[in-house]
Amino acid sequence: MPEKFAQGVCWDLADLYASAEDPKIALDLTSAASQADKFEKKYKSFFKNPTTVAALPLAELLTDYKKIILLTVKLGAFSHLSFAEKTDKPGAGAFMQKIQAELTEIFSHLLFFEVQWNRLDEKIVSDLTACPEIQSDVHFLKKMRLYAPFTLTE
Repeated sequence: MPEKFAQGVCWDLADLYASAEDPKIALDLTSAASQADKFEKKYKSFFKNPTTVAALPLAELLTDYKKIILLTVKLGAFSHLSFAEKTDKPGAGAFMQKIQAELTEIFSHLLFFEVQWNRLDEKIVSDLTACPEIQSDVHFLKKMRLYAPFTLTE
């Protein structure tokens, strides 16, 4: 009986990508990698000292961060769901691993944000999160700081 569970059931992932061979995947990986590299170059220097962190354009940073995260989540979800749908297909696992490896490289350019955000003084965080433009993201920022005692260095 278990061999009949979910027979013929498959997800329609066309809203994400047409297939694992879809050229949009490579374009999105390239775009995410480029955006992540620019993100690191643009914002990392703000965390060097208290004077520059006070000038951090947090609303702009969060907008850029979310664009990258949305793109990487799309790529990751597609690769995982494609694999889950056909775990016995040899190429599915390799595709998922390839995407995961590329996403790991992309996230290496974003890691500084979480690490440095969690190292900030509470007064600076309070001042930065008082900005009206980021009120919809304050919960995320505060939630991230819950892990500050457990955050390692880059």
